[in-house]
Amino acid sequence: MPTIFDWNQYSMVVPSDMLLNKDFSIHRFGDLEKPWTELPKEIFVRPISAWKPFAGFSCPREFVKSETNALYQLEHVLPHEMVVVFPKQDIMNEYRYWIVDSKISTSSSYGWEEDHDFKIPPAETDDFVKNVIPYFDNIGVTDFVLDVAETDCSFKLLEINALSTSGWYGAMNARQLIIDIMKLF
Repeated sequence: MPTIFDWNQYSMVVPSDMLLNKDFSIHRFGDLEKPWTELPKEIFVRPISAWKPFAGFSCPREFVKSETNALYQLEHVLPHEMVVVFPKQDIMNEYRYWIVDSKISTSSSYGWEEDHDFKIPPAETDDFVKNVIPYFDNIGVTDFVLDVAETDCSFKLLEINALSTSGWYGAMNARQLIIDIMKLF
């Protein structure tokens, strides 16, 4: 059953110029390695489903077969899983925002490097997020996490996820998040 946290749902809620990945194609996972599937030279692939049967990955087009084979074996991804493919983009920083009752509760940078220095996002990122929130508020989505990419010239929406699946990061104010969530009850 589709949810607002499925890529094809939330990506249609905000204007495309707010999205990092506005150029895309949708495929079955099993078709990525087929010779007739047209893919950009450098790609980023992610599942459409909010259940995330695998984490997104990037690779050159010629390594798609080895990447998909690994995910078949390690994550048991099914060939009919719908995925979205984007041209790979350079991201300087990634930030996660916890939105509670349509307001920013807390935020933090995040990264997958072992030595990532967690920091509070710059004020310009807050401004971008405050411009994105009303699009979700208009459809009744008031509590979620919102991921933002900082590129060399702007901030863009990466994805949204449920609060319950968000993880916690070093620069966030966990106390404030708990207080804000408790106010909902």
